[in-house]
Amino acid sequence: MAAYLIFQPYNAATAAILARTDDGQTCTVSAAAPNASRISDEIGVVGAARPRKIFRGGTVSLEIAVGRRFGSYQEAEEFAHLHAKKMLAVKGTGILRLKTSLGTEFVYRGAFFDDFSQTNAAGVWQETSYTFSVGECVSEFALSVLENRVSIGGVEVLLSL
Repeated sequence: MAAYLIFQPYNAATAAILARTDDGQTCTVSAAAPNASRISDEIGVVGAARPRKIFRGGTVSLEIAVGRRFGSYQEAEEFAHLHAKKMLAVKGTGILRLKTSLGTEFVYRGAFFDDFSQTNAAGVWQETSYTFSVGECVSEFALSVLENRVSIGGVEVLLSL
């Protein structure tokens, strides 16, 4: 079962493939539950006993851990040092596609790449953590039209326009 982590910025022609279990190095792709936080401001109202809170929105943070095993110590060391430069090129807001090693798939719109760090390294094994601010988690489906029949994800449906 192939797992992956792909980020496609809206303004870029190509996607950044951050991990794929069929690349010969990536062994695991896992994600913890997203963390949500609210953004609010306190405004002091003249004559009021307490400041008033105003809700400004919210953010959802998603951390994804990728474990990689390399063929040699040299490959592991080169990856650790060169990966930072590659991550600087990942910019913008876009779509994050994640399929974990357990086979669960997620697609997030409005994702923004925040940070990455080498969280664990021992010999030829390295674990890298990627952090994204994400928007809505959506489901994708395939739409196909054959003659007068329309199917979504293999199920025939009737469309009314």
